[in-house]
Amino acid sequence: MDTNYFLHLLEQSNMPVIHRKKGTYLLYEGVEDSHIYIVKTGVVKLSILAKNGREFNVAYLLRGRFLFLLDEEERRSVSPYNVRIETEDTWLYKVERKIFWEWIHRYRDLQRYIYRYYRETLFENIEKVRDFSMNGKKGAFCAVLVRFIPKFGRNIPEGILIDFPITNEDFAGFCGITTRSSVNRIIKELRQEKVIDVVGRRIIIKNVSYLEQFLD
Repeated sequence: MDTNYFLHLLEQSNMPVIHRKKGTYLLYEGVEDSHIYIVKTGVVKLSILAKNGREFNVAYLLRGRFLFLLDEEERRSVSPYNVRIETEDTWLYKVERKIFWEWIHRYRDLQRYIYRYYRETLFENIEKVRDFSMNGKKGAFCAVLVRFIPKFGRNIPEGILIDFPITNEDFAGFCGITTRSSVNRIIKELRQEKVIDVVGRRIIIKNVSYLEQFLD
């Protein structure tokens, strides 16, 4: 998708930009809001709470991504997610829903962008369902880790560095694993098998082929 086109449109239209501190929440699941938020810089995390209180992580969103899918035009929308700020330098465009829908009706390029955005998001969600339904805990972890490569991966001599600090608790939330101790055990096994290494709070992938076997 041409993210630069979309962000240029926002910039040229002088849309308000807001800043939020790391670890704070911008939106909570079930809360109404009359704006659409788009990530300008930084990383935000979407999550939902199960009835038993467990948090399930949905996605990390980076530059040019919506914080939630569009609802009907000119309405206040209920956020389907908790939205937590994950980086210090996080700025977001804040656009009134009415204005955004006026743009959609006016600009054909924006219509195509939204169409591709929906399609890409749908494919990503289908892939996640397959990752979880076809793998156990270890396989789910491996699938999640390899899908982080396009977002955070950086080639280094030792392999591919996931250049973003992800806690074991957050990994558990992304993988549908109950406890951090289960993630600790999986990481220990993968290190012993020389699939990954851990330096500080970052993971180095040393054997991508091993991880990719858990993708459909």
